[in-house]
Amino acid sequence: MKNIVEKEKGQQVKMLWSLLLIPLIGLQRNANGHVSDCRPECTKGKKDMEELNGTTSQSSNYTAENTPYVSERAIDGNKDICAHTLCLEFSWWRIDLEGVYTISCISIYNKDDRTIEKARIYIGNSRESNGTANKINETITNFETTTWNHFHFDQSASGRYITVFSPEHKFLILCEVKIYGKKKESPFKLIKENKTWEEALYHCRDNEMDLASILDDEDQAWAELQARDADTDHVWLGLHYTCILQFWFWVDDNRLDFSRLDQESKEEECDTSVVMEKKEEHLWFRKSDYNEFNFICRVRKEKPRG
Repeated sequence: MKNIVEKEKGQQVKMLWSLLLIPLIGLQRNANGHVSDCRPECTKGKKDMEELNGTTSQSSNYTAENTPYVSERAIDGNKDICAHTLCLEFSWWRIDLEGVYTISCISIYNKDDRTIEKARIYIGNSRESNGTANKINETITNFETTTWNHFHFDQSASGRYITVFSPEHKFLILCEVKIYGKKKESPFKLIKENKTWEEALYHCRDNEMDLASILDDEDQAWAELQARDADTDHVWLGLHYTCILQFWFWVDDNRLDFSRLDQESKEEECDTSVVMEKKEEHLWFRKSDYNEFNFICRVRKEKPRG
């Protein structure tokens, strides 16, 4: 009987130690401060963060047995199926979140020996140079395979595009990428009515808004998302040319410090304002005020400054 009791006590002690160790299994902190974990838990203590999705692309597609290892494989929820580029210099993988988000954390999982050491993570609103014109938010070091690698960011990390870029001549392989963040509020509203520039201006103002001014690349990103849903090939913006003073100005009195105006457009003329094109590049063009297009209003009359 004594042996049975001692055996039961021993089993209870083992069970207690097992319960204490479970939260620690698979968790460790690397030298560069990011956490490797067997679970993609990237938002502990951040209840307002959500897992994000979007449209992916990459620099090239590796193919094996007639199967292309396309970019979408990195966000398909299957860690055993990877996105895989060709072995080239400056390979990249990018996701368009189709919105502007504050990015809290990115988790990356690669199996076997598929490391992405020295790769860079860019976050921002520009598509220029495949997203590498944006800020470098992380240079990956101490990357571990067969486990989740978590990269945490402060509130300054925000944008529509996230790019993982390899500066070396090698394959870029991503088996699973999970992104967590919070959507920012759009300052714009698309009006699907065909109006002249002046009619559009007064429509916005009659509804306690103003014709849209675009002050930086974040505004540009939001306006692009609105413009692509328009019923016309272009949408009016609040940028107008004055013949008397011979300069361009935003109708809400903001300075023209940011521009996507097509440099090949014709020279300035009277009764001219600016539109944004609906298609991919979303450049700005000069158009006669008497043309009729959909238009974008700014919901908040003043852009909040950080």
